[in-house]
Amino acid sequence: MTEQPPETTSDDGGYREETYEMDLPVELTNEEIRSMACEMASAENSISDIEEQKAAMDRDFNKQLKEHRGHTRRLAKSISSGEETRPVKVLQGFDYAHNSTTVHRTDTGGVVDGPRAMDADERQTKFPLDEEGRLPDPGTES
Repeated sequence: MTEQPPETTSDDGGYREETYEMDLPVELTNEEIRSMACEMASAENSISDIEEQKAAMDRDFNKQLKEHRGHTRRLAKSISSGEETRPVKVLQGFDYAHNSTTVHRTDTGGVVDGPRAMDADERQTKFPLDEEGRLPDPGTES
């Protein structure tokens, strides 16, 4: 209801009239209907745009949450086990006489893998190559 002071008229015979506004149904014109339809279509487009933006933001937030949860899981695992997997230099030794290979940590000397039998690629010795990647002539030293 619109707030407006009433307009009052009176005749001294005990009758009084006041004019004011009330919200009541009014039949729309065709032009008003067309205008409202355009406004509604624009509002629907805005809703769709906002929903798409929200979905994109949700995907971004979910990705961030997943990354943080993964990080906390890795930290919890390290804390609980007292260990963390990190890159460590290793040394692989090849014992051709016994056809075995062993991988040792260079920081502690501990055995990481082996001793085990060498596979075919590991048994293959390397040929010495010259500066251009060719095998040297049989009569020359490298």
